[in-house]
Amino acid sequence: MQIQIDGRRKKFYSSQKGKRGKIEAERKADEWLERETFVENIKVQDMFDSFIKDMKEQDMEYRQYESIGKIWIKPNIGKKRFSSITDSDFQDILNLAYKKGLSKKTIQNIRGCCTRFLKYCRQHGATKLRPELEVNKKAESGEKRALEDDEIKKFFSCDYTKLRRGIRLDWYRYMYRFAIATGLRPGEICGLSIADVKDDYLSIKRSYNARREMTKGKNDNARRTFKLNSVAVSVLNDQLKMLSEQTFRQKWLFPTEDGDITPEQTYYRRFKNYCEHNGIRDITPYEMRHTYVSINKEMPEELLKLQVGHSKSMPTREQYSHERKGDAERAADISSKNLEKIIKKSDPIKAE
Repeated sequence: MQIQIDGRRKKFYSSQKGKRGKIEAERKADEWLERETFVENIKVQDMFDSFIKDMKEQDMEYRQYESIGKIWIKPNIGKKRFSSITDSDFQDILNLAYKKGLSKKTIQNIRGCCTRFLKYCRQHGATKLRPELEVNKKAESGEKRALEDDEIKKFFSCDYTKLRRGIRLDWYRYMYRFAIATGLRPGEICGLSIADVKDDYLSIKRSYNARREMTKGKNDNARRTFKLNSVAVSVLNDQLKMLSEQTFRQKWLFPTEDGDITPEQTYYRRFKNYCEHNGIRDITPYEMRHTYVSINKEMPEELLKLQVGHSKSMPTREQYSHERKGDAERAADISSKNLEKIIKKSDPIKAE
């Protein structure tokens, strides 16, 4: 059986003879026409909504893609039908993001969303596009800040903060210090439980994100176990001692004053108050992670990846090798020496 649509000719066959063969060929032709009509009519925005719904059903992290779709894909090409979409439509989105002054990393995230969305569309017969999307080479990398040595010393010597119009002992002071000493992501440190520590080894099993959702972490590499350096162990002991003096149930390692899990928003707000009160320049909790990497820049790549939970594709270094026996101890030793060198002359600062 042979049919034609918009100048395209298609033939359908059946190995069966006679009437049955004709019926089978007609059925194949009808299915093809149905798919072609679907592709002709469906809009990009409708397919994108289906894409996000599918990610939710698979329990995948979808919010970043949902945001990119809302800000970049839907406003620019959402009302277009797939029959009129070309490679340049998606490239134009990246070019627009560059003109708006977005960082290289952000534009790469938009490209990643477009690429994954198109893969979903190909799997569902909506398109055959496989564009090679390019990020403008002039796109600038976002500035990554890290604490200077004198600022690190303040974190390990200043115990007080401004809170409720008064100067008080900062409940989260050991949390800040632990972040510097370990390089943990904010969500990871918020989600730590006391049971995650055993014999100076820390296991990262979860993350409590900014949306107050408990997840298994950013990716497979985020779930890791490593040996704590001497500074982290010292801070940990101080924190556990402080918790032992409280009356609430001991579960979370860095809880609120009531014993509940600390939300990222609370951590961020208290962190900012602490920095302002102690004369530390504007920096975010996540940039404590950059501080850890900067302090340990001499650490071999494979050890640094083990500590911070990076995959081989992350730019911590270009190469990655498997963990070997003794790596955790070597990483802890290097980190201990680097941190102790910075804070060894720090003395506790009294409240003013």
